[in-house]
Amino acid sequence: MLAKPAALAAMTVLAASWMLLGPAQSALAADYGVNMNRACQITQNWATSFAYLNTPYNAYSWRCGPVVSGVDVQAYCNSDHPGSHAVVLNASDPYSWRCRT
Repeated sequence: MLAKPAALAAMTVLAASWMLLGPAQSALAADYGVNMNRACQITQNWATSFAYLNTPYNAYSWRCGPVVSGVDVQAYCNSDHPGSHAVVLNASDPYSWRCRT
């Protein structure tokens, strides 16, 4: 039996919407950029802390100064975007860190 034209049109619109928007859960996700200087201030609990790259083209090479340490990006996400988690989109791009909800 053939579907009624109105029902077929509604299914087509729903399918097209899903293809454009993706599943509902991805529409709810959000990415927030990471301010690495702020992340260092949170990591070291020191207002004058700053971030620098130890190795270019490596997302995991961020360091904090003036007291040399690693950067706790998850602590930054917890502080500035509660409920999010730290993700790196591209390991070769130091600027691809995000806090994702």
